[in-house]
Amino acid sequence: MVLTLVRVGAQEAAVTVRAGASVTLTASADGGSPLRYEWTFGGAALPGATNSALVLERFNASLAGRYGVRVINALGEATAAPVTLALDAASLFPLAAVPARVGAGGTLALSARSPAPTDARWQWLRDGQPIAGATNAVLVVRPAAVAVYQLRVTTGGREEFSAEVAPRTASVPRGLVNLSTRGLVSPEAALIGGVVIPPEWSRTLLIRAVGPGLAAFGVAAPLVQPTLRLRDAGGRLLATEAGWGGALRAVVVEASAAVGAFPLAAADAALLLTLPPGAYTVEVAAVGSARGEALLEVYDVP
Repeated sequence: MVLTLVRVGAQEAAVTVRAGASVTLTASADGGSPLRYEWTFGGAALPGATNSALVLERFNASLAGRYGVRVINALGEATAAPVTLALDAASLFPLAAVPARVGAGGTLALSARSPAPTDARWQWLRDGQPIAGATNAVLVVRPAAVAVYQLRVTTGGREEFSAEVAPRTASVPRGLVNLSTRGLVSPEAALIGGVVIPPEWSRTLLIRAVGPGLAAFGVAAPLVQPTLRLRDAGGRLLATEAGWGGALRAVVVEASAAVGAFPLAAADAALLLTLPPGAYTVEVAAVGSARGEALLEVYDVP
């Protein structure tokens, strides 16, 4: 009996697959019937995978690995050379951050990287299923359950998927809860702060740029409309926000109350995001020719 393993459209032993794509592996065998097929993944049998074709829907990181097949009949058996499927990382829709080691039970805040496509339609998934009402670029889950979260984006007439984020059951240690600084912001000079998240665990940060809200504390010349920008250690823009309305309003109010922060004015700015370990830069910038006092705040949200 001669056996070959064929992937539709390709014959390579290693294949890179776009996130969200459907993949079909097909085994063709020459031998006496009946033939019994046994597919394996990472050397272990795949339950129920007993047909000549193995279909993998919505390919993601959990499906990447080595696939093989054994075909058996009354005269013997044959095993095909394995095929390795790898996830094409470049095909993942970019999130502002992809957290690592997120503790379950705390706050998980995810968002698409700014700026996003203007025609984008959002749907957040939990364990592959749509989350009711989670149809914008921001997802905040509190408390975060042990599940796999992912963003599905429809843009340009096709579906794209983000990387997966999976909280774990563990208590995340907390250190400094809040850091804030105030300064003059102008078109020539932004107010800049640095944040370092230590190794091991991701952190959910509430980052606020308070301008108009300072008037309630007697500041005579607050910045009229602050803009927040968050960058990673390489200077890459992860997120930007002017204001805190829309999908952010309810979650910012809740997070502010949770950390004991005072209420924001309508024209202040805020970001709520779960970030992996690393160094980050936060900028408070002016819009146009505006200048004035601004307060930069960073809170560790439990």
